[in-house]
Amino acid sequence: MQKPSDQLSTSRSRAVRLDSFGGPEVLEIHEVPAPQAGPGQVRVRVTVAGLNPMDWFMTADADTAVRFGLSPPAGFGTDYAGVAAQVGDGVTGFAPGDRVFGGALSRAVADEGRLRRREIDAFRERHGSRAAKSSTRAPAGS
Repeated sequence: MQKPSDQLSTSRSRAVRLDSFGGPEVLEIHEVPAPQAGPGQVRVRVTVAGLNPMDWFMTADADTAVRFGLSPPAGFGTDYAGVAAQVGDGVTGFAPGDRVFGGALSRAVADEGRLRRREIDAFRERHGSRAAKSSTRAPAGS
């Protein structure tokens, strides 16, 4: 585990939050306390996020949302890329400052196994965050 001074720290973050079901107009950006990485987890400072069809289905349909464990008020969005901001006890594959991408429903803290390292910065500009089903490694040479 990194020393606390080695962690990229912030006490607050911004999050898109679903407060009620409906169209895109129900989504709002809120300032929230930054989540903390628990054992085996990595907190990600998200720099780019994508919304995919599943995100829209969950905002519009309460039954779909419930099947995925989402109920208002809730964080929102499944695909992202960013920088590892904090690593929890037992995390060995990532360190603060590593560029990562992954998918973790509604949170900016992910289990270590659900993240992948972004090998080069061009990935963000050319591909955005493109997690499918879970997470994949950024294509080499992209």
